[in-house]
Amino acid sequence: MPNEFKGKFRVEVSPNVGPFEVKTQEQWHTVTDFEALRRPPHVVPVPYCAAAPRLDGDLSEWRDVPFVPLPLEGGRPSSFRLCWREEGLYGAASVQDATPNAFPDDPLRRDSVHVYIEKDNAFSLDLTPETLHIAMMPAHGLRPGECSLSGFHAGEDVLLPEDVKARRALIQTYWKPTDEGYVIEFLITAKALRPAAMEPGTTLGLMLVLSDDGRILEYFRSQEDPIAWRRPYCWGVVRLER
Repeated sequence: MPNEFKGKFRVEVSPNVGPFEVKTQEQWHTVTDFEALRRPPHVVPVPYCAAAPRLDGDLSEWRDVPFVPLPLEGGRPSSFRLCWREEGLYGAASVQDATPNAFPDDPLRRDSVHVYIEKDNAFSLDLTPETLHIAMMPAHGLRPGECSLSGFHAGEDVLLPEDVKARRALIQTYWKPTDEGYVIEFLITAKALRPAAMEPGTTLGLMLVLSDDGRILEYFRSQEDPIAWRRPYCWGVVRLER
């Protein structure tokens, strides 16, 4: 059994019980099935889009793009779609919500769409410099337009600059209320996703979360964990295809 997992975590075998204890700089984590962590989850293909989707809240351009499945929950997917082009990863979320709200200061407990990405798809046990988390929310005042955003890089709120032009170089968004709730469209640019290359065959660790007042409505991931948001090995995997 190797002493290192992906070169980032010290692994020691408990002599009596058997589970593996994985030590980070912060704490010890108990992992009962080390080999299960090493097995990659089901890979979901992300199609190439010949024309760039317009970020305008009109999802008619997405009609031929399949919904992202729910491999762990096994439910019927109905919210997330993804496609890609050389300029980055496009996404759309259609949310059923009778009372959309906007509380950008508390995105994890309000109406929000979360995208977690592990750019090197290293299947890591904790956040690394190659992980990012973007939370997109209905804009304050509930007027159509750019989303309220929070961006986290390796768990710290340093991803999204204050300058609008610099921020749009990393992520572009649009949200719009609908009769059923709201829609969000986004582009996470190739610049934000480096070192991952926007080309066929590239794989990304990915978790998608749809939250309504802090209640999870839809979850794309591959393993359960009470703090899956900081456990990339729990996330799903997507592969760019053309």
